Amino acid sequence: MKSILCFVILFSFLSCTSEKRKTTENSVVMVENVVNEIPQGTFTYELYFSEFGGRMKNGTCTVTISGNKIVVRQKKGEEKLTDENLLTEGILMKHKSGKWIIGDIETDAQIDEFGGCTGGPIPIDFGKKVIEWC
Repeated sequence: MKSILCFVILFSFLSCTSEKRKTTENSVVMVENVVNEIPQGTFTYELYFSEFGGRMKNGTCTVTISGNKIVVRQKKGEEKLTDENLLTEGILMKHKSGKWIIGDIETDAQIDEFGGCTGGPIPIDFGKKVIEWC
C-alpha cells in the first residue's frame, strides 16, 4: 500500500513538473516568435498627431527597441512636446486586431479601444515607421 501511495505521489510530481516545463517552453517560443517580427535597434520614427487628423505636420522621434521593450524619446532639434526627453516606454505586443501596439501590461493586447486619444495603448507601424500620437 505504501509503495502504491509513493508511486502516485511521485507520478503526480513528475506530471506537474513536465507540464510546467511545457508551458515555459511554449512561452519562450511565443516570445521568440513575437520578437522575430519586431525590428531591433535604434530608429527614427514619425509621430502622427491623431487629434489633428493629418492637418498637422508629423513630428519625429527616436525609437529604441530591445526584445519587445521600446523607449520613445524626443528627437533633438524638434519642437519640444513635453518637458522631458522621454515620450513613452512600454512593451510591444500584437493587438487582437493584428496591429502592433505599445502597451503597459499584457492585457492591453485584448483591450477594445486603442490609439487616437483614447488614453489606451499606442499604435505603431514598423513598416511605415509611424507612431500614432495624441
